[in-house]
Amino acid sequence: MPAAVGAGVGVVLVLLVLVAMAVKVVPGDTAFVVERFSRYSRTLAPGVTLTVPFADRVKARVSLLPHQLALAPTKVMAADGHWFSVSPAVTYAVADPVLATYAVASFHLSLQQLAATAVRKLASGLDASALGDREELRAALADVLGDAAREWGLRVTGVEVPAIQPAEPPER
Repeated sequence: MPAAVGAGVGVVLVLLVLVAMAVKVVPGDTAFVVERFSRYSRTLAPGVTLTVPFADRVKARVSLLPHQLALAPTKVMAADGHWFSVSPAVTYAVADPVLATYAVASFHLSLQQLAATAVRKLASGLDASALGDREELRAALADVLGDAAREWGLRVTGVEVPAIQPAEPPER
């Protein structure tokens, strides 16, 4: 009889562990990307969900809240040869967790690098008087970042160019 009780307790413990592995609680501002046997299976919305133990695993926990990306000041040379320091800030949110997980290795880093490159490219095409108008640069930057971000499952909700300062040319 004691061996049967011990076996029954063991079975109950195993079942409790399996249930604990199967139940996933997704917070309200997050989405879980789930893979079954290393292939995309589904995206879990906020709430309590059951998964298949040992077959399903959470590949990524993606925050759906807006993120602010403040770039370091970037020195750019305007078309007329003057140097300026531009430091934009980008606000974005994840629109599609699956694309944000699989379309790019790190959407945070990719958006940061794209923004820095776009600032250099767009600002280098403007002259010093046009760089004084931050709105033109902001609108062009929002277009470039918005197009690329959609392919990565992101939604750019705002681009700010708080300051464009005259700068010294970089030393060689």
